[in-house]
Amino acid sequence: PVNTGSVESKMEILENDKIVSNVEKDILTFLLMYGSEELDFPTDSPYYSGSEDTKAKVADFILEQIEADGNKLLNKVFDKVYHTYVSLYDENYTQEEIVRKMVNSPDPELSFVTAQLSIEKYQLTVAGFAASMTTKASWLVAEVPNLMLVYCLRKVESQLKDIAEEIKTAGSEDAVELLQRMLALQQLQRRIEARIAKEKKHY
Repeated sequence: PVNTGSVESKMEILENDKIVSNVEKDILTFLLMYGSEELDFPTDSPYYSGSEDTKAKVADFILEQIEADGNKLLNKVFDKVYHTYVSLYDENYTQEEIVRKMVNSPDPELSFVTAQLSIEKYQLTVAGFAASMTTKASWLVAEVPNLMLVYCLRKVESQLKDIAEEIKTAGSEDAVELLQRMLALQQLQRRIEARIAKEKKHY
């Protein structure tokens, strides 16, 4: 039997990573529940492929975004789950086969996290559909891009938090450099927030 207590303790995020932990959980659970679903973006969407014959799947969209931003999740356990999913997805297993293989993995962390996040996401999704009164296809088109934008935002916020801590003990010369980095990140933060607000209005 799996000692879930020890696994749960390993899922705990280091203090400076807590800002992004919930979003990383959502990324994994969208992959585990909806990775094979097509994203049917409207033609006026910036994500529209230009052809009705080349619709991206949820997994393709998420993987492309993460690969462009370092190709790793900050939580080590979540990162292992993510790359296991990617490996199986690249081997052309079906969504059901991927989840089954991961749940039945001899790795207790991988098995436990996959099972927990899949169940959790199902429960959240039922509530989400009921609240939005929309179809699954429309819900995914709105939620998946928003999820990845929020992930970018949370990582920026995490970096800002780290810099704020560094400034407390930095010398005057280092503090100036840190403040410059902070200003650049704050500008990026505002741009991402504006993009999120714009897309919410669109959908």
